[in-house]
Amino acid sequence: MLPMAFQLLLTLPRWPRILLFLSVALGLTACTEGASTDSEEVIRPVRVENAMSLPAPSHRFVARVEAVSTVDLAFQVGGQLLEQGPREGAFVPHGETLAMLDTTDFELALRQVETRHEQARREYERLRRLHTQNAASTASFEQAEAEFHTQTVALEQARRQLAYARLEAPFDALVTRRLAEPFATVAANTPILRVQDMSELRLRFHVPERLSALLEHPEAYRMEAIFEAAPERRFPVRYREHRPQADPVGQSYPVSVALPRPDSLELLPGMTANLVVTRLDSEPSGVTVPLAALDPGNDGEMRVWRFDPESQTVTPRPVTLGAALPDRVTVLDGLAAGEPIVTSGTHLLRDGMRVRPQARLD
Repeated sequence: MLPMAFQLLLTLPRWPRILLFLSVALGLTACTEGASTDSEEVIRPVRVENAMSLPAPSHRFVARVEAVSTVDLAFQVGGQLLEQGPREGAFVPHGETLAMLDTTDFELALRQVETRHEQARREYERLRRLHTQNAASTASFEQAEAEFHTQTVALEQARRQLAYARLEAPFDALVTRRLAEPFATVAANTPILRVQDMSELRLRFHVPERLSALLEHPEAYRMEAIFEAAPERRFPVRYREHRPQADPVGQSYPVSVALPRPDSLELLPGMTANLVVTRLDSEPSGVTVPLAALDPGNDGEMRVWRFDPESQTVTPRPVTLGAALPDRVTVLDGLAAGEPIVTSGTHLLRDGMRVRPQARLD
């Protein structure tokens, strides 16, 4: 015997009977899927990042590149200036030729002095031999000796005059200006070239009065220069000197630091740089986390979610916030550097929830 409900169902027309069967089947399927969803745990994908140490406090200054010194060079003798080799803006290593005078007159004068010096030497040697044999008077020998020494000094002077006709770079020099044209006749000590000492570069910046400790103990600070042409690099610099008299307008003290001239970057006087000054004995005071890692929670207390790599679960961690940074925030208490925290979807997490870390896509 069929159940009464089934017998009644068979009495229905064909299409209503089919629709009723489909409705019952869909209901049973929905119940089954709901039970399956409630029984299975959802593992949410999240992004995980380690808390970063707060960098040591530092100060930034705008510095200007300067040469060690600027010098006007001149010949110590007069003459006709020959064509100059280096152009304005050229870099000339120490000892290389900067300019030359016509050496014809100096070479002729040197040959004359060499001839007289050779004659004086021979006469001095002859009388010295005779004097040892008592064949020459002492007066004549002393006169020949004095003439020989005089001609020796004249020879040295003639050689120096010839050498003075060549102007050498006294240091690694940058030619900034020509002060005389080629083939002009110039007098002795007339400026010919203006050059700057580029053996090392100087960066000059101004330190306010509140940072006067930098002036008293520069060795306690690390100083690095950053240039716009290479913003990804930092160049260490060393303290050289400071002016003890404050600027009357800004009440700041000019400080000069030294930078060895880098081979891979062309730096010229007048360029600017950012100078980062950090005290060496300063300790970091907290950590930083991305803004997306913060979760106000239901009670309004700020927290982050710490990720446990072993259990793959998260736990809320109350934190005390400090100063805000670009895209990050300082955490003063509640979190240590290097601890892994969740940085995405924190509002969807709950205590003990299992998550799956995902690689960060930059």
